[in-house]
Amino acid sequence: MLLKLYIFWILIANILAFLLYFLDKKKAIQHQYRIKESILLGITILGGSLGALIGLYGIRHKNKHDYHLFIISFTYYNWDNYY
Repeated sequence: MLLKLYIFWILIANILAFLLYFLDKKKAIQHQYRIKESILLGITILGGSLGALIGLYGIRHKNKHDYHLFIISFTYYNWDNYY
């Protein structure tokens, strides 16, 4: 039961992370109000690191910010090795 809950959370967090990066990229192009970086990095730390990584390189968003790459890589490595 706990494993199913973990897999469900990771799936939801990754989908949410990708969607947030996608929406932020869309808003940046349209010069609209942006999603806070603390929100983007927060969902990354809470388990959405793979979705954030896909957003980082798949849609080329925030890929010039070294701290985004560091936090995404660090959390992906830790989530992967922890469980």
